Formats: sequence, C-alpha cells, structure tokens
Amino acid sequence: MGSIKLLENISEKFKKDIIESVQSAIGDDIKLDMKVNELDTDNGNPMRIWDFINRNIGKKFSEDDFIITGVTQRGSWKMKFIFDKKLGILYTLMREERFESVRKEVPKRKTIHYCQALAEAFNKGLTAKEEQMCLFKNQDYYDKDKVNEIVNKIIEDLTIPENIVKNHAIILFEGKNYELESIRCCVVNSNLSIVEEDDWSHSIEFNESTIMDVVENSEVKSENPSNGLKFRQKAKDKIGQKSLAERKEKESGLKTVK
Repeated sequence: MGSIKLLENISEKFKKDIIESVQSAIGDDIKLDMKVNELDTDNGNPMRIWDFINRNIGKKFSEDDFIITGVTQRGSWKMKFIFDKKLGILYTLMREERFESVRKEVPKRKTIHYCQALAEAFNKGLTAKEEQMCLFKNQDYYDKDKVNEIVNKIIEDLTIPENIVKNHAIILFEGKNYELESIRCCVVNSNLSIVEEDDWSHSIEFNESTIMDVVENSEVKSENPSNGLKFRQKAKDKIGQKSLAERKEKESGLKTVK
C-alpha cells in the first residue's frame, strides 16, 4: 500500500488516548455496567458500548486545545466525531466487522453511506493500488447535493468551518471477551477501498481489570447497587479517594454552619 503520508504525523498521545477510550469501554466500563445493573444477559452490549466510547473520548480530549469532539446524528444513531485541528483530519470510529459489512454493500446500496460521503468530500482523488473502476460515478449515487447534505450536517454539528478539514480517516477496532484485540487508522476513498493505513495494535497495553467476578451470596441484599461486586485494589483505591473527599466536604460544611 506504499508509505503512509496522511497518517504519519498522528501523535502517539492521540493514539494512546483513543486506544484507552475504546479499551475501557469494551472492558471495565461495560462489565461494571452489567454488574451494577444486575444484568444476566449481554444482548445489548454491542450497542451500549458505543455510549461508553463516546463518553470516554469526550472526557479524554475535553482539555485538548487541538482536538475537537462532537456528537452528530444519522437517523436514530448518534455518533461522536473527532477533529484534529493541527492535521486537519476528521475521524470516525467503527468496528472492523461493521466496516467490512458496509464495504460489501457498496455495489448494492441505493443511497450513499456517511463514510462514503465524507471520503467523497475530503479524500477525493485518492485511489487504492488494486481497485477496479468505480461503477457509480456515472450515476446519481454520488450526487453532489446528497453528499453536501450529509457532510454539512456533520460539520455544523461539530461547529467547525468545512474549509479547515483536509482529510477523513476511519479508526477501526476489534474486541473480544472484553478485550481490545486490534485497532488501526485508515484513509479510504468513496468506494471504501483503503488507500493508506496505520496499525496501532502494537500500542495496546494489557490492563488488568479492576472488576473481579460477582460474589454469589443470596443472603446479602441491600439498596447499594454495587452490592455483590468484588473490586481489585485499584478500584478500591479510587472508591476510597472519592469517599475521603466527600467526607472532607461534609466536615467543611459542618464547620461553616457552626
């Protein structure tokens, strides 16, 4: 695929922050959610994980002067986009499995996918080395008005000028058994053929879960939603720090009243 040109200046910190956001979401965040809410099935996990990913990304980059995050909506689905003001790259996140599914649907689709619209707008002219001629260029599939409608909605929701966006890239990841297995960043064209890619998987670090198995004890019941949970020391330390801060705040309030 040749040397990477558009993605080579992405900082290691950015990669690490994205990886940690996704890793936490598909790991401890969703596990804790299941245990706290006493769920004994995980049917909704693939969808609910996205709420944690979106939240984590928003928190990670909340104080970054060069990264903008924002939520946009396609139908009933809400997505978080990431924009790097330094590089001019607009990022979206997607599962590997979903990307492959959308890519296979390209010849059959009657309407353009939002990733295709973004690629048509910001990656125009980029071609993959081994790619057949696009069959849709002579049809209204890539109608300029339709592309602009999709792209303008996203840009407006992010509240950034369209002229500062240089390229669009997709961050693709795969997870299994509450662990992040792979993650890469890809630049695609409007056919969703990969033009350039950068594999970030080597930057994934093993993080021991702070949540252990549920302690089975039917006799122990209370209104405490975390009842029955067993935490590792790292989680206990976080809980203890929070409790200490709350106690100090209450004590301070009592002194003020006196």
